[in-house]
This record gives sequence, structure tokens and C-alpha cells, in this order.
Amino acid sequence: MSGPVFVLTAHRSGGTALARGLNRHPDLMIWGEHAGFINKLAEMDAVVGHYPPLTQILANRDLAGHVSRDKFEPDGFAPWFNPFEQADWREQCRHYLDTTFRRGLHPGQRWGFKEVRYHTLTLARFLLALFPDARFVILRRELAPLVLSNMLAPWSMEMLRRLGATASEAELRAAVHDCAYALLVVNRGLAEIATALPAHCCVVMSRALTTPAPTFAALFTFLGLTHWPALLEEVAEASSRRLGVTDMDAREGLLSRASVTALLPEAIAAAEAALAAGGPDLARLKRLGPVGRYSFLVGDHEVMGTNLSTMF
Repeated sequence: MSGPVFVLTAHRSGGTALARGLNRHPDLMIWGEHAGFINKLAEMDAVVGHYPPLTQILANRDLAGHVSRDKFEPDGFAPWFNPFEQADWREQCRHYLDTTFRRGLHPGQRWGFKEVRYHTLTLARFLLALFPDARFVILRRELAPLVLSNMLAPWSMEMLRRLGATASEAELRAAVHDCAYALLVVNRGLAEIATALPAHCCVVMSRALTTPAPTFAALFTFLGLTHWPALLEEVAEASSRRLGVTDMDAREGLLSRASVTALLPEAIAAAEAALAAGGPDLARLKRLGPVGRYSFLVGDHEVMGTNLSTMF
């Protein structure tokens, strides 16, 4: 087994600790986040796949004949005739990602990355089309503590303060609802990937990181990497360095663990009902609709003030 390793998880689930532990293996390099740009590559691939003229095999198109003969015919121009092939796009993407993420690696060392912005089956299938022997490590965390950690993270609290959500009950409620909705979409997407691609996925619950030796032993086995007692001791030490852990006792105005906890039942129930009724609302997730102003809390902080989204 030699394919890349993709660690997919939600923001504030323990992905950094998991990646730090995996990186203790000498034959594996897990890179950090990269703003979710591969989502855009996967979207383009999906669009191309919907247009038969773009997926037709080049050998069947008589390109040389069109260049030397048909283009000179007054009525011979075909508006969809082109030299583009989906297979070429995928090969260019595969080459770009493979050469980029191999920088600095020694021969035979496998690469991978951890990203909180990848949670759709479209993205996972695209990566698998590029790298058929890839493996996905999916780290999950229960929704209620996940919402709490996302909202009480220092950078989230600062942004919520600037937006006035820590001084207004109505805005705080909107923030909790948006955060719960977006994280439910992410969690369901991760579950869908694991269900659809079981042979390529290993699901880990965040609480399993409290017992690192058996957890990482199972992960290394899944990834086809040998492991030994001394390595597992190093992994346990590395993954125990939980830098950036959310301070659950942090407070900012009306924002606190108690206030968010009080709003969570209604927020989760509303999110589940909305998703059951109409599926993911992309306008809300991308902050383009009448609701969704606070969807950035789950990983889009950097593009909060724009019309961009790196994860939806």
C-alpha cells in the first residue's frame, strides 16, 4: 500500500492531535490545511462530467481532420468540438497534487494532509479517482460539544464580539443555530463518505484519542504501516500535546458555555428538521441568504467578509 492519506474532520475535533500522532511514523508525512482549494478542483471535475462532449475520448474525435479540413468549411464549425478531455484534467490534477505534496519527502515516504474543509462525497470520490489506493481517516466528534468548541474558540469569540453577537440575545441565538446547522452538514457529509467508501475509510471518534496506543496501532494497520511499541509511545506523547484546546470556561458578554448549551437543543432540532426537509442550503452555508451570517464559525473564518467559501 503506497497511496496518500487524507485526514478529514470537522473544525475543533482534534484533527491536529491526530495528524501530529500520525506524523511520528517515519514513512508518513501528514501536511496541514491548505484552505480547501481542492474543493474547487472537484467541482470543476463534476461539472465537466455532466457534459458528454467534454468526456468523449479524444481518439474518437478526429482532431487532426478537424484542424486540417473541417475548420475551413464555411458550415463546418462545431460549437462543441474541442481538444479537452476529462481524463487530461484528472491527470493534471493528480500530477500537481502528487508533486506538490511530495516536496521534501524522502523516497518511499507517503504523503497526506489534514483538512477541515473537505466533507463531501464529491470531493472524496474525486480524490479517489486521482489516487485509487488512497486511504481516508475520518475523525468524528459528537455535535453538541463540537458546536461548543467551535463557538468558544478564541478566534470565534473575537469575531462574534466584533459582529455584536456577544451583546445581543437574538444574534447569539442566530450564531448557535448557524453553527449547529453547518456542523451537522459537515458531520453528515463525513458519515456519507464513510458509508459510500468503506474499504477506503477508517472512522475514529475524537474520544478515542484519549487512548492513543490502541487507536494509532489500529490506524497504522489500516494504512498498511508497520508499528512497534517504541513508536506507539512516541505517538502517545506527541498526540497528548493538545495545543489550542478550547477553554470551555471562556466568556465574552452573553457568550458562555451555559448560554450556548441552553440554546443547543432547539438549534440542533431546527437544523435536523431543515436538512430533512430540503437538504443542505448552500446559500445559507455560503452566507448568501437571509440566514447563515455565522456559518463561517466552522472553518471559513478567513473569508468571513467575502462572498467566498472554501468548504461549501
